[in-house]
Amino acid sequence: MGWFAAGGIWRRRASISVDIAGATPVDVDVVIPKDWDDFWDVIDASGLELRAVWYDGQTVLSYSVDDGAGGAFDRTNRLGRIRIDGMTVPAATAVLQVWLYYDSSSAQGTGAVATVIAAARTGYIELGSPGQYQFTHMPQTARSLKPRSILHKTVNEQIFVWIRLDGALAKRTTPGNLATLHE
Repeated sequence: MGWFAAGGIWRRRASISVDIAGATPVDVDVVIPKDWDDFWDVIDASGLELRAVWYDGQTVLSYSVDDGAGGAFDRTNRLGRIRIDGMTVPAATAVLQVWLYYDSSSAQGTGAVATVIAAARTGYIELGSPGQYQFTHMPQTARSLKPRSILHKTVNEQIFVWIRLDGALAKRTTPGNLATLHE
């Protein structure tokens, strides 16, 4: 399985979430988590194999990679940062998704390009997976007054809820990336 993005094929990708709060253009600073074994075990030593791509999966963004302090990307010590420069975003957008493609045997990215970052927003790579509270999206039954699911928590308790939407997503007529769901 692989994803085609901007002229190459990558075996892996991850989502970067950015809270942009209406600003445009947006610069983004993303620290690559040290405990992300799936990334560090396959990325090339220079970090130039990765691509930062707009949410459409095709438009390559202007970005650079380093060790988080302006030095060289450091796979051995797991020190990496991606700096995305000047994304123009829709005015009504509050949270933006950017794709990070990596693990390609043939393509070299453009992460060596110098970027000028001003007032960068922080991007987040979520390494988690669904936890204890998972609910499946189900349409409401006509005239029903009972909720489908009930969640109990205390007044000051903070919990994270995962909602499965795969049954509600539009379907592709032909598979893409071995799946028929749109993202």
